[in-house]
Amino acid sequence: MTESDVSAFLYFGYVPRWPDDLASDPLIVVRRESPARVPDEAEAASPAREKELVAEGVSALLAAFEEGAAESHLVPLSGGFDSRAVLAGVLTRRAPAQVQTITWGLPGTHDFELAPAVAAAAGVRHERLDLLSLRWTTEALVEVARQCGRPLPFFDCHAPTQVWSRLAPGTLYWSGYMGDSLSGSHLPRKGYPTWPEAVAKFIKRNRIVRSVGLARPGFRPRDLLPQQPWFDAAFLDYYDQIDYAIRQQCYVGPSVIPPGHACQAPFLQPAWLRFILGVPRGCRLRQHLYRKILQQAFPRLFHLPSTRTYGLRADAPAWRLAWSRALHRARRYARRLFPRGPWGFRQSCKTLDYDVFLRTRDDFQALVRGNLQDLQRRGLVPWVDIDGLWASHQRGEANHGTALHLLASLEIALKAGL
Repeated sequence: MTESDVSAFLYFGYVPRWPDDLASDPLIVVRRESPARVPDEAEAASPAREKELVAEGVSALLAAFEEGAAESHLVPLSGGFDSRAVLAGVLTRRAPAQVQTITWGLPGTHDFELAPAVAAAAGVRHERLDLLSLRWTTEALVEVARQCGRPLPFFDCHAPTQVWSRLAPGTLYWSGYMGDSLSGSHLPRKGYPTWPEAVAKFIKRNRIVRSVGLARPGFRPRDLLPQQPWFDAAFLDYYDQIDYAIRQQCYVGPSVIPPGHACQAPFLQPAWLRFILGVPRGCRLRQHLYRKILQQAFPRLFHLPSTRTYGLRADAPAWRLAWSRALHRARRYARRLFPRGPWGFRQSCKTLDYDVFLRTRDDFQALVRGNLQDLQRRGLVPWVDIDGLWASHQRGEANHGTALHLLASLEIALKAGL
């Protein structure tokens, strides 16, 4: 890793790379074949037009599951939308006896507690992998790093790589990769008419550590990103271009797609790409159209509680949803104000709650602290006061769990020779 790579990793949580030319990328090839965007946003938002788009979207989504012949299918299942949509789609073509689901996380979190009910409603086998049951050692994490093949937050990657290593021959692994991004979850409410504006927004939204700056002073993330767009915004939204070419391919994809195993990503199938990239931008904001499509296509599974509805059913009264959202935000704000408060794990936590673990569990303290000391001995990041961050976190002056975890992951990457 170069000095620039180190700062990029400490800013984004990965090292940005991108192809010079995206013209041959499967998503771009399909986009060229897609129908033109509907220019009239008002017409697209009309009830009649929306109903037509929902019907078209259901057909396109179901067509995305026509491929993937195998006798056994494994679907990682969370409490969110994408994995649930994958499971429902797989079951339109396969018998429940051929399908197994697996969830990893911490007991008490939404993903860990909601997924079993979804699997039960679908009639498929389900396994839960408690993150605390994994082997949390430097040696195990170095092996995780070697499997990933690039610098990433390796503590977050530990569970999926363990699942990949257990895949039986002939089992097809299904991933919800790109489901949220294509459906509009990352799309800013405001469109950006110029490339520099889109890049500036991307840089702001994708800073992984918020409690402190870890990159070298004077580091300019803008210098590591493309200076020009690949395509005109009328062809593909500027923000979509940078999110897909960089974040999805350098960070998300390597974290969810098992290398060397048969894997199917239905949201990248041409039928779905042609549809979702051809709808008006306003239909994708906050996944508006996507949610309606899922409820229309798979009503039984999508009326169950989800992480997107704060653990409530989709048909919960609006006041309950608003109240749950307000409580979620209040807890998040309280954790920032009072880092050492008795908050426990965040219900929305998808991996380890580093803020809590690095104060309450001796084994994780020893693991992270040992790697931080090794990183200090290298003298690679002299501008970071690692001892000061550790002490501040332990005293409860701030929540530096993400920063400390990322610095430890940097040392793991170096130990793995990345």
